[in-house]
Amino acid sequence: MKKMKIALVYDAIYPYIKGGGEKRFYEIGKRLAKKGHQVHLYGMKLWEGANVVKQNEMYLHGICKGKKLYTKEGRRSILQAICFGFNSMKLIREDFDVIDCCGFPYFSLFSCKLISLIKRKKLFSTWYEVWGKNYWYEYIGWKGYLGYIIEKLAVLMPDKIISISKHTTHKLKNELNSKKPIYTVLNGIEFDLITKIKPAKEKSDDI
Repeated sequence: MKKMKIALVYDAIYPYIKGGGEKRFYEIGKRLAKKGHQVHLYGMKLWEGANVVKQNEMYLHGICKGKKLYTKEGRRSILQAICFGFNSMKLIREDFDVIDCCGFPYFSLFSCKLISLIKRKKLFSTWYEVWGKNYWYEYIGWKGYLGYIIEKLAVLMPDKIISISKHTTHKLKNELNSKKPIYTVLNGIEFDLITKIKPAKEKSDDI
């Protein structure tokens, strides 16, 4: 099996920010690294010290200063997304066999597309969700139209799309009208780890 140099691009890096998307990228990267691939995970710098650190045989790159993902109103920060998207152009300094850029928050996809064209490499994009026109309007009113247009443009960027659920795949095809190859790869569960966890002494009627 050919050993590859792989770039994973997502603004939030696990374990510094804990979420489903962050955990998925981290776990996939960790497993690819164990198979002998050189894995580089690019995101905001959320740790002290050097901009590049090594964890679980992966290289974590902080390509910009960590910024809050959400505004005081609880909405995703547009400024943060633009800042990370702009700084994603730093990947042009490196050569990768493949890039997988998270679909959200969109702007990094545009940078990675340009890089992939210059480097003549395939661009993959993992999509965790699709907002669509209706949700964009619910989220920020008439300004949501611009968000919807950006989402529609973003889905055109990758050569191939990785969707994390059948629901997301359906919305990619029917709401965003994606014609790109879509591979539905569901999230994994660490059953071995779960079975090793001892039951808590505390009991609850509701969880």
